[in-house]
Amino acid sequence: MIELKIANSTALFILTERMKVELESRKRKNIFSEETTFENMSYDQLIKLIEYSLFDIVCMLPAEVLTDKNNLPQIITKAVNSLSGIFHKEELSSYSIIQAHNLIRPLEQLYSKYLENNLYLLN
Repeated sequence: MIELKIANSTALFILTERMKVELESRKRKNIFSEETTFENMSYDQLIKLIEYSLFDIVCMLPAEVLTDKNNLPQIITKAVNSLSGIFHKEELSSYSIIQAHNLIRPLEQLYSKYLENNLYLLN
């Protein structure tokens, strides 16, 4: 098992910075109005933005992190739960480890399948 050592404050910083980029991108595409902020978004809008941001961050991780057992879902869950106090959305405190697993599972499966299909290249 890979033990990822990342402080919650660091995970929160990375996540909120990525969320800012995602929000600005959606404002430029007129998906959100210019007045939209994290605090005035509905829970559904905010959780989608959070999950898009998390997915982008997870995509940037090395494949080995996603193919080996690790504590990434716990880190994600703790970071999202912490956002409830920052954005004053109590619903975020109920984000579960199952939701985090479901978020990263497609990438885990993709990388695992890729490694299986290309294992013969290493011989």
